[in-house]
Amino acid sequence: MDEVFSKAGPRLDQLKACTPSYYNFEGNLPANAVQNELYGLVPLAYFQMLADWRADGLMRGLELGYPSKAEDRSDVLAEQET
Repeated sequence: MDEVFSKAGPRLDQLKACTPSYYNFEGNLPANAVQNELYGLVPLAYFQMLADWRADGLMRGLELGYPSKAEDRSDVLAEQET
């Protein structure tokens, strides 16, 4: 997910600068907005990233479970603001 989060910057910047609307929470992006972002590169790059991850066979970073609450990624959003 860190790869996806790191590519979210340009769209988050656009949402922050955009006229308040449904898509940018009326101009008040929540701290975890980055969790709902799109991959910032072209689709083929994303598909290749997934193919490489699967080919490795170790599925590094995959965690299965039922968390009590969503992970707070406000640190990533704060990095995008600087």
